[in-house]
Amino acid sequence: MQEINTFTSLLLRLALLVSLILLSIVIVSMDSELLIRGNSEWSITEVSHKLCILTSAILFGFAAKYDPRSRGFFILVAGLFAAMAIREADGLLDNIRKGFWLYPALSVSAAAIYFSVKQKATVKLPLLLHMNSAPFAYIIQGLVIILIFSRIFGSGFMWRAVMGDDYDEIHKTVIQEGIELLGYMIVFYGSIFVFGNAYKQRNGA
Repeated sequence: MQEINTFTSLLLRLALLVSLILLSIVIVSMDSELLIRGNSEWSITEVSHKLCILTSAILFGFAAKYDPRSRGFFILVAGLFAAMAIREADGLLDNIRKGFWLYPALSVSAAAIYFSVKQKATVKLPLLLHMNSAPFAYIIQGLVIILIFSRIFGSGFMWRAVMGDDYDEIHKTVIQEGIELLGYMIVFYGSIFVFGNAYKQRNGA
């Protein structure tokens, strides 16, 4: 029975991952016309970026509440994701002042560092333990896709070399935003299971 439950759990996790990946493709496909028009800031793709990383930050915030043994580390990750969400909302915050996103992002980061220092006994060891866990493997992969792969693979320099005279900035935008969304979905996927594991700890499961 335990083997059946484990197999079922693995199938459900795989189904969720595949669903999120397919969802990112559907969103970009539906959104391509808006992206082509240059309104990427308010496209479904961009909004999905914000929702994925903001929800991931919230999940880590609750994980910090439920798992006191990893609280300091989870607070740091929640702060990082919250700062990323603020950076994603730079188009909106620029209405206040150009580059205004930097101030709330720095404030959130400083607050996360402050509270994690107060919980410093729950930072180093949990960091080492969680970095070797399956959920964090997904989170790290997602961050690499967002911060490195999407920037390189979606760079204008690369696509100018490939497309020559047929190059259009629009194509680069659609490709880069789509890859970023994939990365955010994978981060969100990993965050779900970090939260789930922390919730089980809270309930003694």
